[in-house]
Amino acid sequence: MPRNPRIFFNKKEYLSACSRYDVEWSLLDETLYRLCRENPDNSSRPSVFAKVFIIGRSYETEIERQGKTRGTQGSSISQIAEYLLRHGNQLDKWIGSLSGDIESADLRAIVDVHGRILNLLEPVTQKLKSPHSFVSQYLHFHNPAVPIYNSYAELSLKSLVPWDDALNVFKAPGAIDRDYDRYVKRFLRLCSIVQQKELIVSVKRLDHYLVRMADENALPLSP
Repeated sequence: MPRNPRIFFNKKEYLSACSRYDVEWSLLDETLYRLCRENPDNSSRPSVFAKVFIIGRSYETEIERQGKTRGTQGSSISQIAEYLLRHGNQLDKWIGSLSGDIESADLRAIVDVHGRILNLLEPVTQKLKSPHSFVSQYLHFHNPAVPIYNSYAELSLKSLVPWDDALNVFKAPGAIDRDYDRYVKRFLRLCSIVQQKELIVSVKRLDHYLVRMADENALPLSP
């Protein structure tokens, strides 16, 4: 079997994925959105610890394996929470600068803030284990316009939207994660494809569709 078998956007499969999302996952996500709406402050210890632990463990962000550990249970993810709390005022400014929905959001600003938070977390994360998935999830539940990055969705997206220079619609800021930058630009193209078919589009529905496509087409994770 080819290493990256090509898959193509299919309206029927997309609608099926959306229906399944509504039944199985929408309540969980609405709970996480509500958590962040009601506790937006990243300078509050209860707020930050609840968001880091619940968001980090609700989906496979692997944040427990990416943070540095003190050798005790939960110490790696606790260090992530402590560090975000310590820089809460800055984090609030960055997140507060993002606005709009997926159709009108400033994606360059999203890529910039994602990169800034990754750089911020470097002292408490392990080398070669970037928490780019966790950071995208944390940002997304504060602002639903933020595209969610995970390895399964990335594989599907690469197959659906092969890279070409036309995708490079904005110049990436200096402090960025290159994988996330390209992911966001591909994601923007996929949004356009879905909208052209007069379908309802949201970041979460597209993410669920991409993950399902990776699973159903047995796309292999990169080594």
